[in-house]
Amino acid sequence: MKKVGINILLILLSLSLAGCGTAPASTLTTPQKTPAVKLTPASTAALPTPLAQIEPLAYTETPTLLPPTLTSTPAPTLAPTNTPIPTPMFSEAAHLEINCIPVEDNPENASFVQGQFLLTREEPFTKAFLDDFQTRQQILIAPQDGNVFHDFRVSPNGNWIVYLEDTLNSAREILERRVILLSADGTIKKSISTKITFGISRWLDPDHVVLTTGGQFPTQIVLNPFDETSKEISYKIDDGYNLIPNGDWQGQSFVVYNPGLTQLVYAGLPADLVLVNLKNQQVAGRISPAPIADSVPKWSPEGEKFVTAYLDLFNSGPGNLKEELYLVNGNGELSQLTYLAEYYRYSHILSYEWSPDGQYIAFWLETDEKTRGKVQLSILDVLKSMVVNYCVLGTYKQTNVPPPIFWSPTSQQVAVQSVNPLDSGSQQIVVLDFLKEKAIKITENAALHGWVFEP
Repeated sequence: MKKVGINILLILLSLSLAGCGTAPASTLTTPQKTPAVKLTPASTAALPTPLAQIEPLAYTETPTLLPPTLTSTPAPTLAPTNTPIPTPMFSEAAHLEINCIPVEDNPENASFVQGQFLLTREEPFTKAFLDDFQTRQQILIAPQDGNVFHDFRVSPNGNWIVYLEDTLNSAREILERRVILLSADGTIKKSISTKITFGISRWLDPDHVVLTTGGQFPTQIVLNPFDETSKEISYKIDDGYNLIPNGDWQGQSFVVYNPGLTQLVYAGLPADLVLVNLKNQQVAGRISPAPIADSVPKWSPEGEKFVTAYLDLFNSGPGNLKEELYLVNGNGELSQLTYLAEYYRYSHILSYEWSPDGQYIAFWLETDEKTRGKVQLSILDVLKSMVVNYCVLGTYKQTNVPPPIFWSPTSQQVAVQSVNPLDSGSQQIVVLDFLKEKAIKITENAALHGWVFEP
């Protein structure tokens, strides 16, 4: 893993790739023929601070942005250069395996699959239910007569479900919107009124969810659905990225807080990822230039670092995309996690998710522009710097975002909505146990919204 200081900026994004005669490239130091890099396991971090102990976040000051630094620094820093450094193929630092595990359709071999799956089907109206694969029992989740429900989210520990339920009038206009808290046995525990403009973005931690108005820089509310307390969180941003109207980072908005609400990442101008320390309201670092649409920041479970996909803008082109996963810690230090460009001419990373223990990152990987829209499930072991492509197929042609990835609490299994390789028009739910090297088909023609476990 290579440490790179983010403070030093690549400020030449405004130059188009086609018009640059000698476009600068971000110099990620060439991996040497040395023993494989192993990351030191992160120390166990304290759980996020309870919301009641967090100081109010009504920040209104404009963040102090670090000035660009163009001075070259010793390797392995990210610095501008006029001569791209070629990357050798198959260096010692690049660990990738392809392990195509066939998907079985045999429940007798699936004793390792535990818990319930939160599924929806359209028949013709939305039907939601909890499906226990072992017992084949289903618990129906139904709104009140005439109401509609949506925005299903399962808590990080798998014990709770929240969703929105709307009361409509005869013209199908929303009269009231409520946040519903559901236990793992399907019992409604809370029904909380909220503004009709809010949607559920994500769980911030096991005790809080984030409600948002959507869009680039929306109003965000942190809600504790157990005691019904809430607070608005905001931070004034004057250099917000505004080139994607009504866009956001896959439902997170373009401002993403860590679980402890002590840091945030936002999309800044000209096209930067900006890390802000909320305790002192200072910019801890920024990555520039960054392809905003793809560079979705995902905070680790303990909230001390985040992962993002970074595209080598100056060495990529049609049919020759070079995208890697990078880790950014709370001090703004950058570490390269993957070296896919040493194996694939084209590597496009989409929809990545941390495991609950913070050791793994599962992601969808596209490796051929000719089959654009078809992705393969891959898993990175952060501690061993190892990527394994398991060849479980997914697609994003219709939604432009691959299906979400859901982890088991043990961090040994992932569940995804996959494409049946024998019938490209058929969707199936697959559970991959990558330690047992088994993949099991759970059901088909349903949408997966989460993995639920009894406390």
